Amino acid sequence: MKKNVLFLIVSVLIILVLILGIYFFTSSSNLNKCVKELNSKNLKAGIDYVPGEILVGFNETVTVEQAIELLKSKSLKVDESYEFFDELGFLVVKVEEGKEFEWICELQKNTQVQYAEINGITTVN
Repeated sequence: MKKNVLFLIVSVLIILVLILGIYFFTSSSNLNKCVKELNSKNLKAGIDYVPGEILVGFNETVTVEQAIELLKSKSLKVDESYEFFDELGFLVVKVEEGKEFEWICELQKNTQVQYAEINGITTVN
């Protein structure tokens, strides 16, 4: 009887580990695919951008407080100049240099986020 219960517990644990492994592998694979696509697209377009910064736009129903809370929950730092959030609906977010595309892909999955993109640099001649 004890052996059957132990066997059942071990079997359930093995199945859970397999399911979690598949989930994390799939999530990681999707993130890597997204990052590669963004990197390729931006390299082809020759877009210059501010290293360590991304722009995150939010749906109209999201308040600046909710937006900041979402970003802080992911340990991201928000640029302090968000006084125009109500008019423009986006925030400048500080991220680790070289991780811009990873954060863009991660944030685009959130239903409160309308868009996430690099902070492109444009010049006027």
